[in-house]
Amino acid sequence: MKSVNDLNHSFDCLCSNVDENITKSPLSDALSSSVKFDRDRFGEIKQMPKGSRPDPKKYLSEVDFSNHRKSFKNGASFLVPNPLAKKYFPSVDSLVGRPDGQFAIAADDMTRLIFETGGDIGKIEKKLGIPVGSWKGTILVFTTKSVVEPKIPSGNESGTNEEWIPGGLLPGGVREAVIPQVRRSDMSENSLVSHCMNLKDLGGTPINVRAAHTSQATRNLDGFFENKKGDVNPKTLASRKKEAAPEFSQKESASIKPGSCSIF
Repeated sequence: MKSVNDLNHSFDCLCSNVDENITKSPLSDALSSSVKFDRDRFGEIKQMPKGSRPDPKKYLSEVDFSNHRKSFKNGASFLVPNPLAKKYFPSVDSLVGRPDGQFAIAADDMTRLIFETGGDIGKIEKKLGIPVGSWKGTILVFTTKSVVEPKIPSGNESGTNEEWIPGGLLPGGVREAVIPQVRRSDMSENSLVSHCMNLKDLGGTPINVRAAHTSQATRNLDGFFENKKGDVNPKTLASRKKEAAPEFSQKESASIKPGSCSIF
């Protein structure tokens, strides 16, 4: 178990991440109204054994819950290594997720997260509070096709790890939730590589996110998500259309293979 000093440092880092995300990151929409941190209270809750932590309703406000629900208005999304998917939900009739709740982030945030990291699985693990190096091989992106009822994690769920933080926020500042199991046929799914390669900017131009162009693609996205309501600003798109990530030549396009997004 972490010491009090370690916990205080963790919460200082989290608060710093949230402040930075609000002003600088494409994920700022999700954090326009973040939870109010009570470091001492959250630290006490984090140190409690799994199974004994209080219901979030006892330490979060109605505003916190309302903001959390709004961020999931377009569905929820999560990543699963393909071997685990084959093992635990092999057919279209299988229920996806843990029986006591599947950890997920907002579908909109998943797309932005992949944009922001260029599909680098190590960076994604860090943002999602997953020990770096845990996910290897093909990673699947699962997204609910309809609106789900997201719940702020209590920290008592079987999927809770040491990186869990009270308040429904991940170490990278993204909101997280637990959602009920969903039948596999009721979810859309794609490999992270394909998802990364198929991403388009909001003007409809394909963005080839490769290691050589990751920084450029990220810079091009800086203004795409600046509307706090999450709506696309036509003027912003028009002014940035010429700045879209450059198309590769026919020869370059033919050379694109899985792994271009730094996943393998």
